[in-house]
Amino acid sequence: MKTQALLAAIRLFGTQKMLGKAIGATRQQINNWLNRDDEIPYHYVIMIYAVTGGKVAIDQLAPKQKMANTLIKSWYQQHSKDSVFIDIKTIKINKNRDSLIQKLIYVENRHTNTARPIIVDNNNQLVIGEHRLLTNRTEGKHKILAYILNYNEFLQKTDVIEELAETLPLSERTAIGVSIEKYFREKKLSYRNNKEQNLEQNLPKFWQIKNTIIKRLGFNNIISYQQIKKIIRNNPSELVLSLDKNLISLEQALIVHKKNNSRI
Repeated sequence: MKTQALLAAIRLFGTQKMLGKAIGATRQQINNWLNRDDEIPYHYVIMIYAVTGGKVAIDQLAPKQKMANTLIKSWYQQHSKDSVFIDIKTIKINKNRDSLIQKLIYVENRHTNTARPIIVDNNNQLVIGEHRLLTNRTEGKHKILAYILNYNEFLQKTDVIEELAETLPLSERTAIGVSIEKYFREKKLSYRNNKEQNLEQNLPKFWQIKNTIIKRLGFNNIISYQQIKKIIRNNPSELVLSLDKNLISLEQALIVHKKNNSRI
């Protein structure tokens, strides 16, 4: 399936060299994907999908990959190619991030699926994926696959957000929720300090924001969402990774959490 899909992409461009030029790969790399390698690197899979206008399907190019084909399609349909593949130089890292998001740098380093997109906000501020970003920089890549999280649209937009709940690990979904809470909390405080009462009153209530986070990011209820935040903040990355990989249940993780954080 992978070989036939790649041959279809080559036919669209005429030669291996021309396809390689379009996706930033050498002719030798493409030849290796055809004749030697079991899998095409996922970064190139998505590039092939993009440059062929979706004519060559992701699930055919990468049948073993777990990332949902529908997720990439929805991004491609809603954004231009340049919006999906963001220039690495334009991405900003906030060193004053929430401690939970800071903690996930170590968890992310342990995940084997490095092809997951990073998450940035609409100001290109990094939300999730510092390890992936730095890895791509080190490898000399100029662009990286990213999902743009628009905080102001979060309460109205449903399709792509709910697909994230099916694709991203639990810890990263939690980090998205935390960043959304932080954004609206800071916005409310800013309006209050500037005595802009009309703007402050138009902001959604915090219970509405949390309910939307729970629904769209795949949490069972507000209690489990709060429990997961505590587990991530106060426990070793190994425990968080086990929870991400479904090696332990939330109930089991809570038992370990209580043991790790009990006062003697």
